[in-house]
Amino acid sequence: MRVAIADLEVAEGCDAKLEVALRELVAHSRREPGTLAYGIHRAGNNWCVVEVYRDQTALDAHLSSSELKAFMATVPVLLRSEPVLRIFDSIDGFGFGESC
Repeated sequence: MRVAIADLEVAEGCDAKLEVALRELVAHSRREPGTLAYGIHRAGNNWCVVEVYRDQTALDAHLSSSELKAFMATVPVLLRSEPVLRIFDSIDGFGFGESC
């Protein structure tokens, strides 16, 4: 399994707009083949999207999706800085299927 974590720092006064954009992305992403989990988390101005994929093929499909590209084209004005994306191999598996 592959786990992607996207860290976002919202710009002042843009919380509601960012949440709407993220919820739209989540709604689509959860339906993508090979997506096991996709959720939004928040601590103050810091937002985090945690994504779990069956394999690299599913992650690659998400990264090349038109919905993600549209999100990335519209969201920069809502953020203080560029999103930081970190990708991991799953060791524990979160209880989704087998561990690596």
